[in-house]
Amino acid sequence: MEKKIIKAKFNILHVQSQGVHFCMDLEFVKKVLPLVLFESIPGSAHYVAGLMNMAGRSIPVIDFGLCLGLNRNRPYSLSTPIVLCGDENREIGLIMDGVFGVTCIEKESLQMEEKFNNSSSPFLGTTLLGGNLALLIDMNEVLKIDLITTNPSLFLDGASE
Repeated sequence: MEKKIIKAKFNILHVQSQGVHFCMDLEFVKKVLPLVLFESIPGSAHYVAGLMNMAGRSIPVIDFGLCLGLNRNRPYSLSTPIVLCGDENREIGLIMDGVFGVTCIEKESLQMEEKFNNSSSPFLGTTLLGGNLALLIDMNEVLKIDLITTNPSLFLDGASE
């Protein structure tokens, strides 16, 4: 499926994880929260921090850097931000290492769209933000991230007998 950015101009949130700069369409950002207590999910993927309770709703929280294969080089702290994202059907919390602010970019400022266009990459392109190259996150792809791994060793033989 071909990825397309329809809007000529849009607001983005500039964030960072493991030294890599990212940005995401503000349309998908609900709020930025400080680190919260998570409930772990046995059998979940290694990048899933757990579930957070948001006004009675269970929302999965993932470490975005770990999800991309980056190594976590520092522990979480109380100032570690969680970016709560979603659309009309799904919500997810993304652990980042920093949030730099909101800015407006034009579609013409995006680079490398053709490289990410037909791939299963979680990115739509790149842009320059504050002197840093930032990858534009395809939030439609991120909201589809698999939270549970299939690990047969999690189940004991004969447990269903």
